[in-house]
Amino acid sequence: NGYYSEAFNENIQIISINSILYDSNNMFKIKNNKTDIQMKWLDEEFAKYQNKEIVLLTHIPVNGGESTPFYNENMIRILSKYKPPVLHLAGHTHVDRFFLYKQNNKKIGFTLIPNSIVPSHNFPGFRIYKYYNYNNIDYEQYSCDITRKYLECKKLYTFSEIYQLPTINLDNLFILHDRLKSNKTLLKKYCDYTNYPVKCTNAEMLQNSLSDIM
Repeated sequence: NGYYSEAFNENIQIISINSILYDSNNMFKIKNNKTDIQMKWLDEEFAKYQNKEIVLLTHIPVNGGESTPFYNENMIRILSKYKPPVLHLAGHTHVDRFFLYKQNNKKIGFTLIPNSIVPSHNFPGFRIYKYYNYNNIDYEQYSCDITRKYLECKKLYTFSEIYQLPTINLDNLFILHDRLKSNKTLLKKYCDYTNYPVKCTNAEMLQNSLSDIM
């Protein structure tokens, strides 16, 4: 059914779900708990591996474009029950961003979303994650210039350097969100990288990039 759980090593469990089953454009999408076995399985996997760090992989982010309310509600329910994944990685949006999740004022999770190898109205790109342990996670973001005769890819930024945070985790991403709300220069950088090389040129674009986070 397109979902799996695999031990990366004795400390890390990778869990990948098939979020296309909850895409609003999917005529065969799952709409209720009677026909959904994946969410029950995901709940059981989280319970089983609470002694490990979980890396959660989805295609559609929670509360991402085209995600159904059924998907969003069930994912929030599961995330709120257990310790947050050390990394939750998604795609789908084709732009560089991150999402944060809260329930009853409790921080319950985040999703990191890079831009895509398949461009939409931006350059294609890729991301390299560096994982040393749960206290030392970082990434490098790359972009590929498709206007040149030969494809040229370059590093745009390193997360820890541009945002001045020692590691990626739930608390630090909430700190970053607070900084983006109060620091317009930093928000401009974040917004400019979202659809690189398209620049954020007005207050509405800046505000939209901020409000999309949570």
